Amino acid sequence: MRNLSTQSKYLILRYLLIRRIILFLALYEYLKRLTEATSPWGSINYAYDPVGNRANTTADASNRLLENAIYTYAYDNNGNLITKTKKATGEITRYYWDYENRLVRAAANFLSRLRFWKKVKTVLFFMQKPLCFCLSFLPHPPHEALPLRCLIHLCLPQGKYALNH
Repeated sequence: MRNLSTQSKYLILRYLLIRRIILFLALYEYLKRLTEATSPWGSINYAYDPVGNRANTTADASNRLLENAIYTYAYDNNGNLITKTKKATGEITRYYWDYENRLVRAAANFLSRLRFWKKVKTVLFFMQKPLCFCLSFLPHPPHEALPLRCLIHLCLPQGKYALNH
């Protein structure tokens, strides 16, 4: 892994999986606020007002994200995300949670091309510390809601790639 600048640009994950390159890049400004998140599924930019609130998103009284430029979101009484609707197409992704508020399934309508990955476990420290992710994928388009499980556990200790099944 290349050395990253001290301007808070962190390469989070890069790995070849199922003949596709998965790249997730998060850019942070000097106050450590997220300014851009890029993945194979798109890119989202964030702007902030003078007091530090996100300027291009809408949140409810509990500070849960209700909408941004691409999606609208709905939550259950426990604060878990239950639906994500793409504004442009109306595609809906539904999320299912167990009694301990852990994500157990995700399903999209048949028109959707869901590529879902879940960070089950993320250990993120600054620069030289390990980064760990558990990746779960669903087929696209899914024909039914499938249980999520860790398919690949990828750790990047001291900037080196290691793969654990």
